[in-house]
Amino acid sequence: MPFILFTTFAVLNLFIAIVVNSMQKVHEAEEEHLAQDHAGLASDHEAVLSEIRALRREVSLLRAEADGSRS
Repeated sequence: MPFILFTTFAVLNLFIAIVVNSMQKVHEAEEEHLAQDHAGLASDHEAVLSEIRALRREVSLLRAEADGSRS
């Protein structure tokens, strides 16, 4: 009887370990995927900011030209 209880406990413990290990691998893969997405968003963010700065400079130049032509 003790052998059956010990074996059942060991098998159940191994099963739980496999499930937990699989869940941990999935979680790590999701974190890695999110980190890659975040890095991509950061570079996209910088590109958008530089484009906005260029557009602001262009608008300022157009306003200066419009003010100059009115005078």
